[in-house]
Amino acid sequence: MSSPLIAIVGGTGLLGRHLQSELSRHGLDMIVLSRNRPETTNSDWLRLPDDPADLTRTFSACDAVVNLAAQRSPMGGVEPQLANTLLVSKVLDAAADAGVRAFVNASSISVYGTGGSLPWPESVKPHPNSYYGIMKLAGEFLVERRAVDFDACVNLRLAHLFGEGEHNNYMINRFMRLAYNKLPLPLNAPAIAERDFLYAGEAARAIRLSLAQRRVRGTLNIGSGVGLTNLDVAMAVNEGFRSRAGTVMADSTATEGIKSSVMNVARAASEIDFVSRISMLEAMSAISEGMRRRGGDVPIDY
Repeated sequence: MSSPLIAIVGGTGLLGRHLQSELSRHGLDMIVLSRNRPETTNSDWLRLPDDPADLTRTFSACDAVVNLAAQRSPMGGVEPQLANTLLVSKVLDAAADAGVRAFVNASSISVYGTGGSLPWPESVKPHPNSYYGIMKLAGEFLVERRAVDFDACVNLRLAHLFGEGEHNNYMINRFMRLAYNKLPLPLNAPAIAERDFLYAGEAARAIRLSLAQRRVRGTLNIGSGVGLTNLDVAMAVNEGFRSRAGTVMADSTATEGIKSSVMNVARAASEIDFVSRISMLEAMSAISEGMRRRGGDVPIDY
């Protein structure tokens, strides 16, 4: 008897790659759909169809759909982010029309914005302060609207994800490349704000656990439950990469310009038995080992 077939939409990015590995380790079959052909993939790959009817036909063989498709645009305004929400609607409708049993949607901690007191529970009213967060919240509403069409249907609000191989200059990714090259890590201002960072492999495990719960519904916070400052992150990166280059402060009188963002993760522990098991230091040590094993030059900037 074959295992359930899981469709991963947007499955070639950081989280998608980790999810492929997580599902493969547990003997689960999957197909990966994305707009562009990946360099490597652990499973069958399909180009994401433009025609909703073709997408429905693809999903008709699947037991579950996981929607990871999202793209942060450097451009301001609603329109560049609107594509994310429109894609949620398209994938959701096709999955429901195909009779898929379970639907998991990857949302984001960014939906909270500045709402409520920390750590944020799922019950706090979101106040997203970015267009990305607004569009992610709109996607959650779309999922809730069609939840009745699935046995299991859940929005996972993921903390700030990190892992190896992202080609951008977000702080944590640049820190890893600098530490690999044994260069000091720059802090723009004294570190005060605390944020919830989650290793992508742990987020993948949370998705698998969600799929295993046949009746899970609603919204779950998926994070470490631990707030780390930028200095905490820098210290963990340097230790994990065994770099003694330390940190350098650009301006000790400046302000960071970021707010604390930490979620209450008790409900995920109760409903899907998810508690993050990998610390920032442990994750950085594993990432460092993988980068050293592959060897070669690692550019600092992209």
